[in-house]
Amino acid sequence: MNHPSGQPQNELPWSAGFCDCCSDLKTCCISYWCPCITFGQIAEIVDKGSTSCGASGALYTLIMFITGCGCLYSCCYRSKLRKQYNLKGGNCGDCMRHFCCEPCALTQEYRELQNRGFDMSIGMLACKCGEEPRAGDGSSGRKRHEQIDDDDALISSLYVTLNSFAFHNWMIVRLAD
Repeated sequence: MNHPSGQPQNELPWSAGFCDCCSDLKTCCISYWCPCITFGQIAEIVDKGSTSCGASGALYTLIMFITGCGCLYSCCYRSKLRKQYNLKGGNCGDCMRHFCCEPCALTQEYRELQNRGFDMSIGMLACKCGEEPRAGDGSSGRKRHEQIDDDDALISSLYVTLNSFAFHNWMIVRLAD
């Protein structure tokens, strides 16, 4: 990545390792069993709130059921995240990580944003006009909205996910008959 002065800028290492996904067992399990939730949370922050967690998660689910490869969509967000924070890696590596181990890639991205001060349970709801949190200020650079907003977003995301799984299971039963 080049600095505005035209000189190359050093890429930074990821704050969480790719294979360290089991050190955050909760996120790892959610990423494994229901990756649309983790992906939605990541996408909302990477897009600075322009897309919601629920919309991104639903689109991920749709792509997953149509193609069988949600990684076709999620690897693009890894590239966006990497470019936003000048992290080490490349586009080909981003795709390979998502293709080979989607839960590990999503967990690493989730933890990277968490380590940068984002409250992943709130997403961009708590940021003022897309501001990013400031490291080291103790408040993560954001003010919290009411807890009701968080609960509504999570419930909506879970509702979309559960309906997607119900539809998927219904399709499997119908195709098997």
